Formats: sequence, structure tokens, C-alpha cells
Amino acid sequence: MGTSNDPYRERDLSIREELQALGQACMRTMLTHPNLKKATKEVEQHAGLDFDRAYGSEMESLKLEGAALDERVSRCAEALRETQKQQRNTKGHLKVADITTGTGGQDSSYWKWTLKDQIVFPLTILLMTLVLGAGSANVFSAIMMGGEPVFLENPTLAVMLSFLLPAGSAAIHVLGDLLERDRSRHRYTLVLLGMTATTLLAWTFLFAQNFQIGASGIDWDGLGQENDSTASAFTFVQLLAEMLCGSCLFLGATHIHSRYSRDAVATSPEGEYLTREGQARQSAYNALEEQRRGVRGRYMQLQSMRLKHIGEQKSLFVSLRRRYDETNPIQSSVERSRVMRVLRSWVLPILFLLALVSPAQGRDLAIGLSPYQETDAAQRQVKSVLQFLTETLESGESALLFDAYRIHTLGTFTVPNNPAYRHPKAKIQANRQTVAALLAFAKAAKAPQGESEPGVIGAIRLPQALAFLGTNYPSSQESDIMLLGSPIYDDPSEKQFSMRRNYIPGDGHLRKSRATTPYGIKGQDALLAKHRVHLGYPDERWKHGDHHVYHVLRFWTLYIEGQGGKLVTFTGDMTTLFERVKSKAPAPQHTYKAETTDKLEMIQLRPPSVERRATIYERPLSETPVSPQALDRAENVEVGITWECGRCDLDLYGQSDPQATALSYLNTQTPEGEYFRDWTRSPRASNGYETLAFRVPVDLGTMLLAVNFYQGSSPGGVKGELRISLNGKTYAQAFHLPASGGNSGAGRQQTLSLRRAVNEHWLVIDPLAVLGRTKDRAPLASRPGE
Repeated sequence: MGTSNDPYRERDLSIREELQALGQACMRTMLTHPNLKKATKEVEQHAGLDFDRAYGSEMESLKLEGAALDERVSRCAEALRETQKQQRNTKGHLKVADITTGTGGQDSSYWKWTLKDQIVFPLTILLMTLVLGAGSANVFSAIMMGGEPVFLENPTLAVMLSFLLPAGSAAIHVLGDLLERDRSRHRYTLVLLGMTATTLLAWTFLFAQNFQIGASGIDWDGLGQENDSTASAFTFVQLLAEMLCGSCLFLGATHIHSRYSRDAVATSPEGEYLTREGQARQSAYNALEEQRRGVRGRYMQLQSMRLKHIGEQKSLFVSLRRRYDETNPIQSSVERSRVMRVLRSWVLPILFLLALVSPAQGRDLAIGLSPYQETDAAQRQVKSVLQFLTETLESGESALLFDAYRIHTLGTFTVPNNPAYRHPKAKIQANRQTVAALLAFAKAAKAPQGESEPGVIGAIRLPQALAFLGTNYPSSQESDIMLLGSPIYDDPSEKQFSMRRNYIPGDGHLRKSRATTPYGIKGQDALLAKHRVHLGYPDERWKHGDHHVYHVLRFWTLYIEGQGGKLVTFTGDMTTLFERVKSKAPAPQHTYKAETTDKLEMIQLRPPSVERRATIYERPLSETPVSPQALDRAENVEVGITWECGRCDLDLYGQSDPQATALSYLNTQTPEGEYFRDWTRSPRASNGYETLAFRVPVDLGTMLLAVNFYQGSSPGGVKGELRISLNGKTYAQAFHLPASGGNSGAGRQQTLSLRRAVNEHWLVIDPLAVLGRTKDRAPLASRPGE
């Protein structure tokens, strides 16, 4: 009770010893009570009463003091808020009549100004006049260029409209003078300067878009076409920049002139008083709040100590009562009184002493092994596990050993609760049957052979193994699960969920039930509560680069944490794994976050040989036309899409001909080709650049390409780019899906069968348009029904 910095620590320790002595006396009298539930309730009530006698007066005093402090803090906070409100409504400075000069004299004549101000002031006025005059001229010319008859016949109207720009500039400046508080005027000035700088930068950029310095040639391709849309933006930004520049120049001139004005600024006496009053009340409030925190902290500490004391007394009594019942079976009611007297005088004190020196809880451990490995490797693994168990388990502790692929128990390694079994050899002798079963298991182990067996060395069925332990061996304390095998899940009966060939389950599996996918954890939020999982892979041939390892580790971490457990260890070094289990090492920190998707997909990562090549998005684009012969039998066809919306999920579909199965996340492997995601360029784990490739020659005239807005939201639709690569050349074209949100693939079958978009969430793309074989080269857009 209490910490090392607690001023009440010594007193609390003394009272705790007294409370424990009182509780032990009560327990001795209740051990023979015929009703365990009532006896336990009596012990709890007695412990609570003992604590209340020791701390009741202090707790009541703290409660009353806390209520009084709450009232004082409330009043002080209200007074502080009122003072702050008055400060906000009071001017900090006042203008007073005082003739000054920049040098401290009494003459404000222009010829007494400093030389710098004499030069800058007229220059500022001149620049302001030029800028506002140029702005008015630009407005006038733009109006007249519009060719409106009313302005052509009455140019005076255009002149009057052009004066709106200098008038607006003056209005912007005057608005700052109307603000009463100095802080508000300062903020307004900063905002005005920031807006001016921003518009000038935008003007510079748009000027470069419309005018090129040193351009000597003529853009014959753009000759005769309408002006780019940047012209309107350029006009708007230029007029805005001129108006804001005029305001800033006006502001600078006013600032110079104010230094020589007859109106001087003085501090407001009322403002100074309120500032001092606010500081005093803030200090008083802080002191009261600190005192209240101390009172509340002690009161909460006593409440926690009371609950802890009652819980400790209850746990100790239940333990003593269990030992008492086990060691004292009473055969008849005739002998009951005599037995009770013996128990009270001899047995109970001995049991109480044993309870004090016995460990509170033992180690909870389960170890899963793989039957699919070389016999020699399996025998070495079993021996290292046995050595670990003999060195780690203490008296009274045990470990469950099981086949982590076939999911059946091999045995339990238990150390008897006897000091004689401290030696490792004695522990082995006490578990002869389990040791024999483990050695037989290792001798029968073999590398996987045939299609009816997994194709992974060290295969284990990790989801089923964890479900077996979580269901049949729930733990009330932290327990360790060691799984020694490959993290690549491969079950021949569920080939569509295999992680071989660089496949990773998508995060949508985690939102499904176990009946739908072996990776489903829906409704299993607490299945692995208090379980610490250690995954060790003695064979590292499953790795395909650090990128692959990252995504395997990420998925299993999310899978285990989604069921309330922790992935503490993920390593191929068995020594490191055993040491982390012994030391109860904490789980490493991570930033993994599951994507909010419900798509049931297996995502294939690029193999290392492909990752070293330039992706379809890094290759240079070609302008060479495609020959008609290449269109009929195009080889090495690869198609990819990318899009701008980072939180949107678009899906690509490719069909080589109307009779073929479409490649997509639903069908990643077909006789014609393969679908995958280019993870090397993806900004997120499950969204990014999607790519598919055909292994066979393709007739581009009959090939179907479709894009679906599956999930997410994007007002105004999603813009993207589609690329086609064939025979070493790459072509690209932009596309636009106008839908503002995803539809989870609705209309998939109709779009693929009709070979046209059935709603605005789909876009069917003509490959020939991307390759420049059609007249229309405009950005593609969804056209339902066409």
C-alpha cells in the first residue's frame, strides 16, 4: 500500500500488518464453517470493517475536505473567468494627444522626419498609386475586351467599375483600423500580409503558365484552340494581388505617418489593473487546485487500498480453505468435533505458514510443433524444447505439448510440487511418457510430399492451433504460447487461402467469421486474452525479402491482437525465442493498423525478381503507334491503374476474351494470366497500384478492361491513370469515375457480361483508345449504358 514517495507509507505499512493479523484470526475461525460461500462473505465483511476502523475517520475527513475544496475551487474559477472576460472586453491601449517626432522633438513637420522615412513614405505612396492605377486599368481593359454592348456604348460605366478595385483596397485597410483591440489589429495585419504573399506566389506561378520568357517558337499544336483554363485564374489572382498589395502599401504608409502623428498610444490603466488581478486570481486558483488534487489522491488511494485488502483476504482464505478441505476429508458427523479440535490446534497453523511461503501462481505454457520437417531437424528441435522445459519449469508448473498442424495433444510436461525434482534429470524421469511421445513424434516427422500435404517446410496451421488453445485452455493469468514452425499457412484442403507464392491475406479476412475463412476472427475478440504468442521458424526458406517478412509479421500481429492476445516474438533464432519466454519480455511496439475493408482477397506480393525491374509506373511512355499485327496477337501484356484518392479503393478487371474468366482480386490466377498488386509502389497496405498481366497472346480488340469504385468516398469522383504495356512499350491515358463513393462491386456480373458500365461506379475502357488507335484521346469517363 503506497509508493516509495508516499508520505503516509510508514503509517500504512504499520496498519497493514495489524489488519493482516486481525484477518488471520478471523480466517482461523471461519475455516470450519460448513458453507464456503457464507464463510467467504464473512471474511470479506470482517476485512472491510477492520479497514474502516483503521481508516474510516481519515476517509470521512478527506471526503468533507474535498467537498469544501471543490466549492472553493469553483468560486475561484468563476472569479478568474469573470476577470478574463473583463480583460477581453477592455482596451489595452488608448490614444492620447501628444505631439512627437521620430527623434523625440516636439515638431511633426515632414522635414523633421528621419531621412529613411522621408524616402520610404513618398515611395510607398507612389507605388500604391501605380499598383492601384494598374489594377483599375486592368479591370477597364478586361471589361472592354468582353465586348459587351452596354460598356462599348457607355465606357464611363467601365471606368466607374474599375474604381471598385482601389476602393476595395482602401476598405480592406480601413477595416483593420476599426478593430478596437491591439491584438486583433496585429492578427489582422498578419493575415493581410499572409494573403498578399500567397496571392503573389500564385500570380508568379500562373504568369509562368501563360507567358514563357525567351520562348522563340510557336506552339502550332495549340494554335487556334481556346485559351487554357488558367487564363481566368490568372486574371482573378492578378487583380486580387493588386488590391492586396495596395492595402499593404497603404498600411506601410500609415504606419510611418503614425510615428509622427499628434495621437500617441498609451497603456490603459484599467487594462493594467485587470492584468494584475488576473495573475493574482490565477495563482490562487492553481494553489487550491493543487491542494484539491492532493486530497483527492489520498482519498482514492484509501479506496483502492480498501478494495485491495478485501481482495487479498478473500484470496488467502479461499486458498486456505481449499487446502483444508483437501487434507481433512471427514467421514462421519460423529468424529467432526474431535477432528475440528485437532485441526484448530495443529493443522491450521501449519497450513497457514505453507500458504505464506508457497508461490502465488505457476507458469502457464503451451508449445506447438510441426510434423512436416526433416527427421534430424525435428529431433534437434524436440531436444532443445526438452532442455528449455527442464531449465525453465519450476515445482508445480507444467507445459502442454501438441501437434500444431494436426491439432492434437502429444503430452503434458509437469514438474511435481516437490523440491526433490529440481534437477533436470529428475524432471525428465517424472515425464517419461511425454518424453517418449515427443521423441516418437520427431522420428515420424518428414518433409512434406505430394499434393495431399502442405508444400511448406515446418508447416503449422496457426489459426486452428490458436483457436484450439483459446477455446480449450483459457487463462486467468498471462500465459505463453510457443509455435515452432513456418508462418506461411498452407492447408491443401483450403488452397484458395494458401499463403504460398508470396500471398498475404487481405485485412478483409479479419472482419469475417471463422466459418467463412480460416483467418476470420469476427466474434472472437477475447479468445486469446492474456495469451502471449511466440512464433519461431527454424527454417527460413519461406522468406522472399524484407518486404515479404514485413507483411507476414503485420498480418499475424493484427490477427492475434484482434483476438485479445499479443505477438511477443517473431524470430528464426530459437535461443532468442527461449530467452524471451523465460524473461517474459514485452511485446514490441508497432504502428500496424487494419484497413477498414470487407473484401475477402489474397494479395500476391511481387517476387524479388520482379521487384528489381522497373514497374509499369516507372517505365517511360511510348509515342510509337502500335502496328495492326501487334493488336491481333499482343504479347507480354500488362495493365495497371493508379488513382489520386488515398482513402479510396478501386478494383481492376481484365478479360482476354468474352469466354475467359476475368482477372481480378476475386480470381488472381487463370490460365490466361495473373492478378497482383505492386506492393513496391503502394502507399498503403491494401490500397495502391493494381496490376495484372497476361501470359498468353491477347487480341486487344476483344480484351475487356473495367475499373470499379469499390470503397471510400471522394466528392467529385476519382481521377486516375490506366497504363498498358506490351512488347516492351508502355502507353497511358487518364480516366475519371464521377461517383462520389464506392458501391462494393455492385453490378459486377452485368458489367462483365454486357461488356459495358451499368452504373456510374464502373468504367469500361477500350484498350485501343489507350494505345491511340481511336480518334478520341480525351480522358476516359464512366458512361453507363453506352
